Amino acid sequence: MINKLIESFKKEKLISIKDILLVILQFGLIILHFLSFKSTDIFSELIIENLFGLSLMISGLILIIISLNSLGQNISVLPKPRERSNLITRGIYSRIRHPMYLGLISISLGNLFFNGSFSKLTLTILLIIVILIKARYEEEYLIR
Repeated sequence: MINKLIESFKKEKLISIKDILLVILQFGLIILHFLSFKSTDIFSELIIENLFGLSLMISGLILIIISLNSLGQNISVLPKPRERSNLITRGIYSRIRHPMYLGLISISLGNLFFNGSFSKLTLTILLIIVILIKARYEEEYLIR
């Protein structure tokens, strides 16, 4: 499966080691985030944290769906934009610079509040760092 993904990127001449590494780190952290870990809970069994976490996850998912709809054919998991793609400045992108990344961070924070543990906190912090690096790298491509 990963080989097919890499081959499709090579066909579009969009592949670089840094691009692939950022994508693997991002998706790896997302997958790890939703696995169950046996660790000490940060939050007690209060319903308010669970409701807050659930609302963050739902709003993050909605934000990602709106972002995908706005991007249309311009969508790419890589930081480097597709060839012949356009910079989207309408819809949600006219109000939020990186709505899809914000959605991922919202889901990650929501999961932290919903299933709070030190491992979830660590994964959330790492995911935020990877997304910030990827966003900055993506913006470098867009400036060129």
